Amino acid sequence: MNSFGTDISALPDLSFGLKTGRENLRERLLRRLTTPRGSLHYDPDYGMDIRLMINESLTAEVQYEFAVLIALELEKDEAVLTARPLFEILDQETLRIRNEIQTTDGVVSFILELNQVNFEVLRATIN
Repeated sequence: MNSFGTDISALPDLSFGLKTGRENLRERLLRRLTTPRGSLHYDPDYGMDIRLMINESLTAEVQYEFAVLIALELEKDEAVLTARPLFEILDQETLRIRNEIQTTDGVVSFILELNQVNFEVLRATIN
């Protein structure tokens, strides 16, 4: 069974500790989806800030475009083979993105909730 490695954690409160396994994968994927592209001088192709999506009108076409971009970004992680994001608009201010991810260790579910008021990721879980 793949442990998804071990890394230093700085999420969510900058308390710096070690994360291993699925928790490490969750944080890696969350960082990948909340880092603006081009903000890392050593990896200009890293990241996609999904928080920018919250102000978009999420028509079917826009959802498809974002789903493709999210999947492509998640699939850059070495443990992710495929990703399939699905959108749920919970209310006028909250968006849930369910990602079904095929990893090197089987299928995991990665769920994100974004809020327009706070302009932040409310929840990121991996099952």
